[in-house]
Amino acid sequence: MTFDLLFSGNTTDQVEPEVATIETVCQRLPQVARILANRSRKGKAPFEIKDEYDVQDLLHATIRAHLKYSVQEDPLPKVAAAKSARADISIEELGILIEVKFVYGPEDQKRIFEEFSQDLVLYATWPHLKTLIFLIYNSGDLRDPDAFLKLSARHEISGARFFVKIVLV
Repeated sequence: MTFDLLFSGNTTDQVEPEVATIETVCQRLPQVARILANRSRKGKAPFEIKDEYDVQDLLHATIRAHLKYSVQEDPLPKVAAAKSARADISIEELGILIEVKFVYGPEDQKRIFEEFSQDLVLYATWPHLKTLIFLIYNSGDLRDPDAFLKLSARHEISGARFFVKIVLV
């Protein structure tokens, strides 16, 4: 009886606080990067963010410090003739995928919109998907970063319903 009470019920109540925690970590990532870039200990190399992979590594480590769940890169099945792909970070227990986009300059606006559209279709095939977070790093370098905020909404693709959250940093 006690076991049933402890482990029954809707787990979606637990997901929203975890999503909020991940969003906060994403929003604070530039501050974390600044601390590691300006290390005060003699002889310690600074951590520099030069590309998307650097952002992914820092985000993965930071999220892992906050969550008890498995956080990993996750292969997704092939869709039609598309190549198989990997979400940058997945947390299966929470149904969360995180895709990181790195902005090099204003001309990346179009590229990121196109990648967003492709990623939506691909990631909708992940059977656990509840929330898809797009972290756009260096978003201040885009022509119109606020245009991406309109994409934060509930989406439905091929019967899969999920939330998309855009985080601009």
